[in-house]
Amino acid sequence: MRSDPKKLAAAALEVFSATEFDKATLSGVTRRLGLNRSVIYRYYASKRELLDKVIEEFCLDGELTNQNTMDALERLLQSDAAAKVLRIVLREWSNIPEIGAHYINALSAKIAIKMKISDIEEARRLAIAAVVPEVTAIVFSREGKAS
Repeated sequence: MRSDPKKLAAAALEVFSATEFDKATLSGVTRRLGLNRSVIYRYYASKRELLDKVIEEFCLDGELTNQNTMDALERLLQSDAAAKVLRIVLREWSNIPEIGAHYINALSAKIAIKMKISDIEEARRLAIAAVVPEVTAIVFSREGKAS
């Protein structure tokens, strides 16, 4: 199989969502694709750089137009890939504090592009407003499992 940065990022999404980031390995990512581990270094200097790419690539999955409502944005955040990214961010936040800011910045940039919003602060407000219900649902589902 030929290496492809998007396929590597998709494989990394699966590996990073299945285990804690510090326990995930680049070998595990390349093994999913039947590639040698050294291939990953053609595109990414480190596992952390690959995580950043995963966040940027999959934080918002699907199409948006400026006619979409907040409900549509929230639905896109519930897609399989976007939900995995958010769970990774929430799980790793205490170990990698800057991951939250990177997630919001990546999500804001995608919203601005997809909804054709020129004001990045407006896109950031939309990103935060859309993420809050998802974070709340994840946190409350964890609490329910703990009891």
